[in-house]
Amino acid sequence: MDPTIEVIDTQLDAMQRWTANDREPTADERKTISVGVIAARSLDPEWTDDAGMLARKLFPLANFWDEWPTDDQAANATDADYWSRFGL
Repeated sequence: MDPTIEVIDTQLDAMQRWTANDREPTADERKTISVGVIAARSLDPEWTDDAGMLARKLFPLANFWDEWPTDDQAANATDADYWSRFGL
């Protein structure tokens, strides 16, 4: 297996374990996941192959994982909420 894909796979497995049975991962657990950074550095979302598709799926997953909104926040999120984090 490609080393980059192996690291991503390992981290996705951890994410699955930490969220099994509606468990919420701890802040420390969430900090150990870097699939978005790995995808940004190693995979091109413009690629039309499986690696490109994986990158396009990992970016929003990584954003959600980093932010970990409550159910209410996630259900009511708007674009304005996203941009307000950057003072825009």
